[in-house]
This record gives sequence, structure tokens and C-alpha cells, in this order.
Amino acid sequence: MRKGLLTLEQKRRLNGFRDEIIKNAEDIDFSSELGTLLPQDQQAIVKDFKTVLLSELKRQTG
Repeated sequence: MRKGLLTLEQKRRLNGFRDEIIKNAEDIDFSSELGTLLPQDQQAIVKDFKTVLLSELKRQTG
């Protein structure tokens, strides 16, 4: 969700689901859910995935 990749309409729709995404992200163990899908050299991505996800969501939706 890097800056400029989402249209204004997509950002508006994402903002509508923001609270639900935040609530659901609290219950997900991203290391176990995503870790099995990633090669060993990319496991660091999921270490702080929840923090990165919430930060990016906040940046995109304001």
C-alpha cells in the first residue's frame, strides 16, 4: 500500500474497513499464518507485520 498506489476511491473504501482490519489484526498470529508461506530468507518480514500493517493503514487512510 505504498503512497500513490491507491486511488482516492480505494482509500475511501479502505477507510470504511479500517476499524475492522485493526480489530481483526489483533487476533492474528502473522508469524504462524504467513511464515509458512515465505522462504526462510524472508521470514523477517512477518516479525513486526502487525505493526507495519497498522502503520501503513494509518498512513493511507489518514
